[in-house]
Amino acid sequence: SCTTQDGVLPWSDGFESGMGNWTVSSGAQSNMYAATGTYSARFQNSTGYMELNIDLSLYQGATDINLKFDWRNDGGWEFTDSFVVEIYNGSWSQAYVHTYNQDNFTEINVDLDNIGSLTSSYKIKFRINTDNSTEEAFVDDVLITGSIPTTPKLTGLSDATCISPAPLTVW
Repeated sequence: SCTTQDGVLPWSDGFESGMGNWTVSSGAQSNMYAATGTYSARFQNSTGYMELNIDLSLYQGATDINLKFDWRNDGGWEFTDSFVVEIYNGSWSQAYVHTYNQDNFTEINVDLDNIGSLTSSYKIKFRINTDNSTEEAFVDDVLITGSIPTTPKLTGLSDATCISPAPLTVW
């Protein structure tokens, strides 16, 4: 019989080599704070953000797609300031919100398969809303994990024929 083996969704960024595939507004690689290594991503300017386009369509049906990251702010935030993670899969939805200070790195886990469909135009956005253009947030060690669903055998193919999902595409 034809079987396929679950794989691990292999995507991570620790920002040691720059901002890579991220679209960034008011931010850059920074060595001011890092959860691990030397660098993290830094964004500021009251509405700064960083956004990643990632094709997760081949992982439809997965039940364990997880986004993990470490984040902190510069320690000067007031109760009206916020750090937000948004997911786009046809429309934007909030996946995580933190208000006020977070002046030490903390690890956050977000269950992505509970936030709508895993599509080819999936986006992950980290953003801030602050009352001061000099307030900053830092993100490090972004990791997306999960098992690739077992691909069913198609009717009419021999027992030796298997269809395997393609690797994860990031653009």
